[in-house]
Amino acid sequence: MANKRPAYRVDDEWRQRVIRALDEKGWKRVDLARAAGCPPSTITELLNGQADQSPYLPAIHSALGWTPPQSPLPTAETEQLLQIWAKLDEIGQARLVERGLALIEASKKR
Repeated sequence: MANKRPAYRVDDEWRQRVIRALDEKGWKRVDLARAAGCPPSTITELLNGQADQSPYLPAIHSALGWTPPQSPLPTAETEQLLQIWAKLDEIGQARLVERGLALIEASKKR
């Protein structure tokens, strides 16, 4: 089964902001990892550009005293649903919504 933790996008601007914040706080990467509760290798991969997404961004933002990051990347399942939705006409989209609501109601009865 796929990892269910949402991943957040990372770009070069974010990396530079984190590096500046570390300098201002006098922290090393390991200090940020400890404060965010993630492996030091995660911080290294993110800041070196070896990773362009991570589920640890909310914890990193919290450790740095920043506001929460923007919305996470969609899961593979969400992406698949969006692709299906885009291929449907209005009638198909309405039917998909109806079917989804019916599935929710059926699951409540179980």
